[in-house]
Amino acid sequence: MPPGNGHRVKIVLADVHGPVCGKDQPSANLSLLYLASWARKVLTGLQFTYIPQRVSREDHLRQVVDLNPDVYAISFTSFSARVACSLVDEVRRLQPDCLIVVGGAHANSHAQQLLERTAADLCVIGEGEETFAEVLASLDDIKARRASIDGLAYLQDGAFVRTTPRSMIADIDSIPFPARDLVRQEDFTGISYSVAQPNTEVVTTRGCPLRCTFCANPVFRDRTGPPFRSRSPEQICREVDQLYAAGYREIYFHSDEINVDGQWMLDLCEALTRLGHADMHFQTNLRAVPMNEELAGALARAGFWLVRMGIESANPRVLKGIRKMVALSDIENACRTLADSGLVVFAFLMMFNVWEEDGELCYETPDEVRNTLRFVDGLRSDRVLHLTSWQVATPTPGAEMYDIASRHGLITPDYLPDEPWFPYEHLDGVSRLDYKLLLARARWQTAGCALSEGVVEWKNWRRIVSKSKAMIGM
Repeated sequence: MPPGNGHRVKIVLADVHGPVCGKDQPSANLSLLYLASWARKVLTGLQFTYIPQRVSREDHLRQVVDLNPDVYAISFTSFSARVACSLVDEVRRLQPDCLIVVGGAHANSHAQQLLERTAADLCVIGEGEETFAEVLASLDDIKARRASIDGLAYLQDGAFVRTTPRSMIADIDSIPFPARDLVRQEDFTGISYSVAQPNTEVVTTRGCPLRCTFCANPVFRDRTGPPFRSRSPEQICREVDQLYAAGYREIYFHSDEINVDGQWMLDLCEALTRLGHADMHFQTNLRAVPMNEELAGALARAGFWLVRMGIESANPRVLKGIRKMVALSDIENACRTLADSGLVVFAFLMMFNVWEEDGELCYETPDEVRNTLRFVDGLRSDRVLHLTSWQVATPTPGAEMYDIASRHGLITPDYLPDEPWFPYEHLDGVSRLDYKLLLARARWQTAGCALSEGVVEWKNWRRIVSKSKAMIGM
């Protein structure tokens, strides 16, 4: 039944259950909450229930049975795809008449595989707000009407069908604030590295103008609109005000890099400063460029205390290969400028990245990883870099690195990134001993940063245990 005419459509918006990559859920899945807020904007007669990651598999399925929903929608990345696919099949067994819709990063890269191997009915590709609302409006005859809904994939008589790509939402101010009334703060661990409780996240921009080879952001594969869009500072501040009134005292502004447009960032900082919430704290992601004293000072005055920067490597050859589009001098300048303004600087770092040059497989060598570790140690000694996070570069569906790894036989067609992927098994010149020693050294470096800054996140103890094992070479 479609919404309206006295019938309330029951919709479950679901995350997978349990930790993902050893990490508990810091805050609600805003992509799902945006689906609810947009649908409420254009339809009536909807009853939403959100099931967070914290809920066990048994309780997750029990809630689904008790609710007996018309629609079960689950969003997930490739790191949790295996668990999500199992959930989908079990929901189908328990609720044979429920419409099952899948979406998220993995659905964008592997729609056909998901539909052929699971009991999912529909796959939403691209931004989901408009597409999902049109699905809800067509529930009375979805099989007949699905072909006319942009941004969908499905099977028809066993054949894979993908409808016209959905254009991205150009004016993201038109999207209502996420439906936070569906969540309970106690279901989430909170932001990693925070100075105030409770805390949450706010989306400020969508997309990215860059094309780093390791990144699996699904919007990078979408050519139906502008790749980078920002909300107006005024609308962001209205959401901040709403959250402040609700008791929140720290916000992680979600943006791949908040300083793509320096003037827009300055306008946002000035608007946040005018709010006058002296006890509200902010953190965000940014690039090394553009960065100067004016931008750093504006961040500090607005209440930002932590900025997270993707450094990835200290080797020009690697930075060029993975298309970071930044120089080491830019990185050093950004760290010093931000630290001089009193901001805590956090670095995302990677080891053993993979790329192609003229069809030839290239990768970061152990010596280059050691060079990055020394570079970070130098910035720490100068007190211009304070916190770090190290990852082993892993082929992730949707990323160019995944395609490169596939072409060169580094992964199988059924590979998912929740499987162990060890560089020494695939890259000549990387030994098992090199890998274990470098990973342990990187973990010790990260732990030393956290301890020296006094920001160990004991609430995420599962992640700490996982990293501790790497530190001792397990």
